[in-house]
Amino acid sequence: MNDKIVSFEDYRKRKLGDNYKRDALSVVFEMDLREQPEMIAWHQFHTIFNKYKLFVHTLFNENMNIDKNLDSGFVIVFNEEQIIKAEDGIRNAVDWWGKKPFLLKAKEKTLIQLCQQLTGETYRTYRTNFEAMRSFKQILLHSDNVIIISELSKLKSNGKKEHIARHLIKTLDDAHFEGIKPESQLIFIDFATFFQKAWKDIGSYLKIITAN
Repeated sequence: MNDKIVSFEDYRKRKLGDNYKRDALSVVFEMDLREQPEMIAWHQFHTIFNKYKLFVHTLFNENMNIDKNLDSGFVIVFNEEQIIKAEDGIRNAVDWWGKKPFLLKAKEKTLIQLCQQLTGETYRTYRTNFEAMRSFKQILLHSDNVIIISELSKLKSNGKKEHIARHLIKTLDDAHFEGIKPESQLIFIDFATFFQKAWKDIGSYLKIITAN
């Protein structure tokens, strides 16, 4: 099968449209990817050592260039060690791209306590889960922070965790109905078992990556 992968030069033409101009690199960019082993090696290097930076950049960039149906991120992990590494990796990547990360560790926390982590408010401010979710919504819609929620699957809650995740995701996804273009981002770090269980509720709204 000799199907040629779309060259980077073809991509540039489509992306730039009428502003496209050939330059000194065009000949190289027109080459079949199979003829550019250095390019493949360069890509493999970055997908390993700069994996999280590429992931958050794709999420930020795509959300910035559309007006509705914004995606959230999900990092799939398989053990506790990967949780810690993914937390550090995503937080550092967000910071590297010039955004402000807020890491919320949900394990053994209530929804109210999770909201307190984010806002710094006291317990008396949020007496119910409804009030906590309302505060989450306001922060998602009216800030430019990147909220990273780790191990939502282990939140102390009688409700279904996947429904909580969906509610937060849909806050961004449906913001255009309120005439709002959010600048905040939402990224989950959680186990593959939770992701599988929650797939039907949240899968279509996510950009997904597996942890290192």
